Amino acid sequence: MGKTGDEATSSTKEKRVQWADGFVLVYSICDRASFNMLRPEVQVIKAAKEALSQEKVPIVIVGNKRDLHHQRVVSSEEGRLLALSMDCEFYEVSAAEAYHGALMVFHRLAERICEAKLALKKGTGIRSIVKSMSAAFVIQFLPAPSLGSHTLPCVEDSSAK
Repeated sequence: MGKTGDEATSSTKEKRVQWADGFVLVYSICDRASFNMLRPEVQVIKAAKEALSQEKVPIVIVGNKRDLHHQRVVSSEEGRLLALSMDCEFYEVSAAEAYHGALMVFHRLAERICEAKLALKKGTGIRSIVKSMSAAFVIQFLPAPSLGSHTLPCVEDSSAK
């Protein structure tokens, strides 16, 4: 029996999110429809990721276009409440004004990914440790100039203790 279009799309979306370690969901503060799409997207991500493991998936919700406050239709409070209710982090930025807000979002996401991997590693065996180390090395290969002087504390050096 074949799948309907909606079932196939949902299945494809779940497969796409299974490989990722963290997610940034962006909406426009000037567009209510983009905000309204967040809750179902978070639910799909959590269903796909958390069904596979006990790991809590890091998700950051970002309200963009903060510089267009005169066109705002979604309040900061609505964004914060949604993020809180969905157990996500929340930021509001203006990508047009400066890159620092976006940099902060991705830096915090990288930290949360590392925290999730380390928490998972504590309760499992060597296979999880190897996966965590691989993920940490992948994260550290991000272009260093975009991180400035910030470092990503993903891997502890046990020999230094």
